[in-house]
Amino acid sequence: YKITGDLSVSAGFNASWFRLNNEFCLEPRLSMAWEASPRHRFSLGYGRHSQTEPLFINNVTRQDEESGNVFRPNKNLDRSKAHHFVLGYDWSPTQNLRLKIEPYYQALDDVPVEAGTAYSVLNFRSDWTFDKTLVNEGTGTNMGIDLTLERFLKDGYYYMATASVYDSQYTGGDEVKRRSRYDGGYVLNLLGGKEWNVRDKNLLGVNFKFTFMGPYWFHPV
Repeated sequence: YKITGDLSVSAGFNASWFRLNNEFCLEPRLSMAWEASPRHRFSLGYGRHSQTEPLFINNVTRQDEESGNVFRPNKNLDRSKAHHFVLGYDWSPTQNLRLKIEPYYQALDDVPVEAGTAYSVLNFRSDWTFDKTLVNEGTGTNMGIDLTLERFLKDGYYYMATASVYDSQYTGGDEVKRRSRYDGGYVLNLLGGKEWNVRDKNLLGVNFKFTFMGPYWFHPV
C-alpha cells in the first residue's frame, strides 16, 4: 500500500502446516520503505518465521522396556520460531554504485533442546547417529550489522563487498546462555569480475570471490 508517493507498506501473513504433528503456523510479515530522495532510501521490516528441522530428528525411535512398544519421542516437536527485526539504509551516490547498511536482531524461541544438557539444534550441522529426545524449551539471539558496497556491471566490470559483524548466543536445556557454534564474529566477502569482447563475437570473463570469516566453535567432550 502506497501511503504517499515516497512511503510504502507491505504486509501479510505466511501460513504453513506441518503434517507430521499437525502444527499450523500463521506468521505476520511487515515492511515499510521511505524514499527520502532519489539517492537515499530507508526501510524497516519485521517477520515471524518458523523452521522445520531435519526429519530424522522427528523420527528418532525408542522402545518401551516393559511393553516392548516402539514410539517416537520427538514426533510432536514444534518447529523452531524466530522474530526478525531489520533496519535498512540505501545510498546510491551514482547510478552504478550502491551502499547498503542493515542492522538486525533475531530472537529465537521454541528451539528443540535436550533437557538438562547444553545441547541445542541451533548448533546442529550433521549427525548420522542422532538419537536424542528433545523438548521445545531452548532460546537464542542473533544480532549484528550488515554492510554492502555494490558496483553494478558497467564498462565490462563489476564488484561487490559485503561485511557482517555479529553476535550469536543460545540457551540449551540447562538454561545456561552460551555463544553458539556459529558465533564467528565477522564475515567478509569480496566479489568482482571483468569482461572483454573478443573480435565482437566472443566474450572473455575473469571473476573472483574471496571469503574471510570467523571460526566455528565447539565445546569439549
